[in-house]
Amino acid sequence: MSTAAEMTTPAPITAYVATTPSTVPSQRARPHRPDIDNAPRTIRVLAGVINKSLPFIVLGLVGYAIYVYCFIYCWTEVVSFHSRRVGIALICAFCVIMALLFITWAQILIVGPGRYQPDESITAGAGDEADTGRVMEKQAQREVFVCDPYGYPLWCSTCQMHKPDRVHHSADLGYCVPKMDHQCNWVGGLIGLANYRSFIQFLGYFTLLLCFLVASMAVFTRTYKNRTGKQPAQLIIIFAISGFWLALLFAFTAVHISYVLTNTTTIESMRYKQSDFPIFNFREANSNLRVVSRMRRNDPGPYDLGAAANWRSVMGACALYWVLPLPLPWAERERPFAEFNPKLLALFRERYARREEGYPAVRDPHIQQHTE
Repeated sequence: MSTAAEMTTPAPITAYVATTPSTVPSQRARPHRPDIDNAPRTIRVLAGVINKSLPFIVLGLVGYAIYVYCFIYCWTEVVSFHSRRVGIALICAFCVIMALLFITWAQILIVGPGRYQPDESITAGAGDEADTGRVMEKQAQREVFVCDPYGYPLWCSTCQMHKPDRVHHSADLGYCVPKMDHQCNWVGGLIGLANYRSFIQFLGYFTLLLCFLVASMAVFTRTYKNRTGKQPAQLIIIFAISGFWLALLFAFTAVHISYVLTNTTTIESMRYKQSDFPIFNFREANSNLRVVSRMRRNDPGPYDLGAAANWRSVMGACALYWVLPLPLPWAERERPFAEFNPKLLALFRERYARREEGYPAVRDPHIQQHTE
């Protein structure tokens, strides 16, 4: 019985349709970072330059790996002193994986994270009272949606529009992004709904490339030392770099695969760890009463529909789309990305029925007449 302290009914406010959009609480897209935001301007500029240069550092390391592996290792060592057929096969396999890696990298940057396009039927005259009423009418038809403490939809003060579930504003791009995940400075782009599948494939190809490189180089490196009597310096450097990146990529890939299987984003995971749980407006069972309730720490994920369904929603229904950077069919790209977990909705209703948590949302009389 902890809801009295956690969720209290807010003080009465004016009808939502009479409230200006600027007074509606907005969903923050990026938390305040004192270590960066309060740093001297020189430090902030330097941090920005470093972040912008990370993709070029990755390209430089990849280029160096191509030179060492294909020329020094495969051609000079394997082809010349062991087997021409094996050496050429290793070069071809390495180039195929590398090509897939660069294709997915290009898709991440060209496709982009996606841009939220609000329903034109409710955006005419954005920001006026009629617009707010249309948004509330549309939301009232849904069983559950993310809301502010009063039960109203979230508002983006920059784009001057209402935001549905899992939509966040990107300060770098200047618009709202559906299912925004994180800014990846290593690839030089923002990860969101449209390019998340390409990002997962990019991690998989990169991990596969490093595993292939380390495993194949380990076979003939000892014979190189026995033949020349010295350690192959550049091969050792590639071994060290590959081992370091492989450890990082294994961990990073495992984390994002877990996000896919639970239908969670990096932003959502970070907020849950900080006990910044979302508030939802849901319809009470067998009635038109709208109730506001907050998610708790041990609750099931709000968008978790099961591991298999979650995986298909990101990677596609066909296994061919999991391993190859092919565009998904249009029907799969248009699937909803914020389908709510029915188990969590049932839990919200059960708690409200037991008077453990939740309170009626502030209602507008016009919306009430429409929904009841």
